[in-house]
This record gives sequence, C-alpha cells and structure tokens, in this order.
Amino acid sequence: MQMKISNNYILSFCIVALAVAAFVSVNRPLRFDRKRKARETAVIERIRLIGQAEKGYLQKHGVYTADFRQLTAEKLLADSLQFIPYSNGQRFVLQATVDVSPTGHRRPLVECSAPYEAYLNGLDENHIKRLIDDAMAAGKFPGVSIGDTNGTQ
Repeated sequence: MQMKISNNYILSFCIVALAVAAFVSVNRPLRFDRKRKARETAVIERIRLIGQAEKGYLQKHGVYTADFRQLTAEKLLADSLQFIPYSNGQRFVLQATVDVSPTGHRRPLVECSAPYEAYLNGLDENHIKRLIDDAMAAGKFPGVSIGDTNGTQ
C-alpha cells in the first residue's frame, strides 16, 4: 500500500511538470509577440515623427535630408527622436536621394528604417532570427521601414 501512494505522488508530480512545460512552451511565443508589438508601436510612432520632420525640411529646402543634425538644428526634430527605442542608443537608418526620371523630372525620396536586431534587442534571439529569415525570404526589409530611396514607392 505504501508503494502505491509513492507511485501516485511521482505520477502526479510528472503530470504537473508536463503541464508547466506545455504552458511555458505555448506562452513564450505569445509573450514575445506582445513585446514585439509594443516595441514596434513605439518605433512606428518615432518614425512617423521623423517623417513629419522630413516633410518640413522638404518644404523648406526642396529635398529631404539624411542627416539628423540638420533636422535637429532647424528644430524640426527633437534630438532624442533619432534613437531607436529599446536599442541601447542605435540611430534610425535615414537615407535621402533625388530620383531623376528620363524626362528630367526630379523627385526627392527618403527612407527611414529600424532593423529587428536593434529594437528587439534583449528578446528571444531565436524568435528574432526567425523574423529576419521570414522577412528576407519574402524579399522584405527585416524590421520597420517607411519610404523608399530606390524610386519604387
């Protein structure tokens, strides 16, 4: 009788351990997605503000700029907004160019981006690698990006 009770305790412990393992394995990707979405929201808001500053610069100078110092010097953008949230001080990638059509029409272009590695810093590296691989396989930028300096807007 004593041996039967001991086996029941061991079996109960195994069931609880398996239940906890199942919960953790299901909850980990959900928690990563929640944190990713929260961080992307902050990144997108900051990119939106950079885009507004670039529009102001375009109205004043007729071209976009790829230099955050010019945006801050003209008081179009706060100095702190050039840094990607959650990235330990990494700056957004800012590119600007002018596309000239065969007819000579000039079209200013700007692109602002933040790679996954920057703003997902500190989260599960396997999930980040999977996101990057998926984006690359789909031919997309691995992160958040607005605009396009290749003229394919």
